[in-house]
Amino acid sequence: MTGVQTCALPISAAHLPNGLDADAFGLDRPCAERVPGRVLWPHHWLAQKGSGDVTAALSGVPGLQLAAFGTAAPSRDWPAELVYWRNPSQVRLRALYNEAAIMIAPSHAEGWGLPACEALQCGCALVATDIGGHREFLRDGHNALLYPAGDRAALRAAVERLRSDAPLRLRLAQAGVEDMATLGLATSVEKLKTLLRGEAAS
Repeated sequence: MTGVQTCALPISAAHLPNGLDADAFGLDRPCAERVPGRVLWPHHWLAQKGSGDVTAALSGVPGLQLAAFGTAAPSRDWPAELVYWRNPSQVRLRALYNEAAIMIAPSHAEGWGLPACEALQCGCALVATDIGGHREFLRDGHNALLYPAGDRAALRAAVERLRSDAPLRLRLAQAGVEDMATLGLATSVEKLKTLLRGEAAS
């Protein structure tokens, strides 16, 4: 027998979003009480994660307080004023999110941007790359400012816009908190149970 055999079975799919732990991450300090120029992002050594975009775009910008966290060793070419938290505890990470006014999710590719979700849960105004893994839960101008991955000028412009436009920054932060509240772990678990029982999920 030659050729490719195909199967005409019907295929169906259901959308099951990641469930977020509302106990681990949440709003402890209102965004209005945060320093407008305090910026945070997740660092990774892989270029596609975009950490280099952030340092290249924001190093030397007056009025910004830069901080990053991650598991990788700090980069040798980072600006001296950048504060880096390596392997922060969950408690420390929650505090970092709640101290930052602006969170950047700079990755060039993600299946699902969990740090971005955690930051939104904690009331950060978010600047994120316009990629599929972020569009799962972000809408430009609603709960984040999106920019083309790797576009450092657009990244800088978005951060400076949020720093100078308090009403926009606070509106995005509030929308983020509210949107992440709909992605609770219990909701996703119940939807998965429904799917496993073979019932139609709404």
